[in-house]
Amino acid sequence: MGFDQGRIEFDHPNLTYFAGEVVHGRLVFDQEKSKTFRGIYLKVKGECNVHWTTNHSRRVNDRTEHYTKQHNSHEVYFEQKFYLVGGKHGETTIQPGHHEYPFQCLIPPHCPSSYEGGNGRIQYEFRVVVDRAMKFDQEKCMNIKVIAQKDLNMDPYCKKPMDFVFEETYCCWCMSSGLCEVTAHVPQSGYCAGQTMMIDLAVANNSNVEIDTIKLELKEHKRFRATHEPDTRSDVQVIAKLKKGPIAGNTTRNWTLEMDIPNIEVCNVDACQYIDITYTFTVTVEPSGCHSNSEVYRRFILGHIPLRDTDEDQPPEIVTQPTAPLTQYPNQQGNPPQVQTFHPNVNNGAPYPPVASPYPGTNSPYPGANSPYPGANPPYPGVTSPYPAPNSPFPGTTSPYPSSNSPYPGANPPYPGNQALPSVSPYPVGNDPVPSPVQPGFTMPGGDNLPTVTLHPSVNMYPTPSKMSPFAMASAPEPGTPDNFKNDQPAFNPEYSQNEKK
Repeated sequence: MGFDQGRIEFDHPNLTYFAGEVVHGRLVFDQEKSKTFRGIYLKVKGECNVHWTTNHSRRVNDRTEHYTKQHNSHEVYFEQKFYLVGGKHGETTIQPGHHEYPFQCLIPPHCPSSYEGGNGRIQYEFRVVVDRAMKFDQEKCMNIKVIAQKDLNMDPYCKKPMDFVFEETYCCWCMSSGLCEVTAHVPQSGYCAGQTMMIDLAVANNSNVEIDTIKLELKEHKRFRATHEPDTRSDVQVIAKLKKGPIAGNTTRNWTLEMDIPNIEVCNVDACQYIDITYTFTVTVEPSGCHSNSEVYRRFILGHIPLRDTDEDQPPEIVTQPTAPLTQYPNQQGNPPQVQTFHPNVNNGAPYPPVASPYPGTNSPYPGANSPYPGANPPYPGVTSPYPAPNSPFPGTTSPYPSSNSPYPGANPPYPGNQALPSVSPYPVGNDPVPSPVQPGFTMPGGDNLPTVTLHPSVNMYPTPSKMSPFAMASAPEPGTPDNFKNDQPAFNPEYSQNEKK
């Protein structure tokens, strides 16, 4: 008894796992006596190996020499190593008895499916090694099978129909025998193993040539590529087949056919660089006599998850789940929200369910107490200012400028309405360049008397604090030209009016 009689056990008895799944297992063995070693470690590796040989010959010194080329490729998808007991340095001793060492390992979701073929393979190996100093290591190895699922709903091409159209004119001794038309229709381009494929086939043979056979074939193509001694190797296999015929000349035939896809193992190796496994659907028309065959093929996809039926009356299900860590969205009970499955037409026509706000309750980004707009006041001044009264630039219902600093004396508004104007000029008499309203007239330096000018009341519209009148730059007319003044014309300064000439 001992490690040699031990075993590796997995939580899946069939040793089959999906890509992206965590593998749980344990090393189990019984030890009869104490044993000392560095440690026991587990090494997990997923890899691809492509290999084949070809024989060649060459002439060397007038002699034919035969040799062999080794065509290889190698690719590693993931590799992990960790100790179950002990370590890389030092020594560890285990006592007699029953020992179990559990382990777990994540298979990355990008890994391709396991594959075993004549020219290449993709395998996932679990190797347990007893690391012994100055001795040969003891090993125990097991392989698991990984399936990389292919969902047909994720590829839009799978939903497209496949249509085949043949229009052939057959000739014999340079004379036309007529036109033959063959059409085939497949409702979609992606299926799963075990499904039944419906095919509509129509033949309108308007020629004198008989159609011997119409073949419908589903083929599997395998291709291997080597990087060392670069070369490729391909293999084609028919996995499903139907035949119809013969179709006599000048006849029309229609069929609705069912092709059962065999329940074969579908290997999704899209993530592998050196092994390709693809499928095609081929329609071949074989006429009789010396006429050549006609063949058309389309890319076909075999997957693991079939296409969902589309029903216009029932919309597809929508699954909502949090897009951030669940701890960021606590609900009222302090638990993370649950995943919900629903139909939009059940929620009163709303396209999305009544999911709670991501900022519920007191976690709102704009809490009531800290709102940028205090209380219920709008952001624009109405009856109440949005700013506190002591700091408001527009306090209460008073003037926009404080009364103590107002440039307008008294309570008069800046633009007079129906209020009586003051009878005295707002400027001091001694410095006023404009004559007082009660002054009968004034004399220019030239000595000529000008007509009496009466101050217009609107002069108070400009209560500027300057000592100079804003109309001080207005010039008087040249002496001796009284005809420049007309009753229907305003004075040079439009803010003053002119009395009629006396």
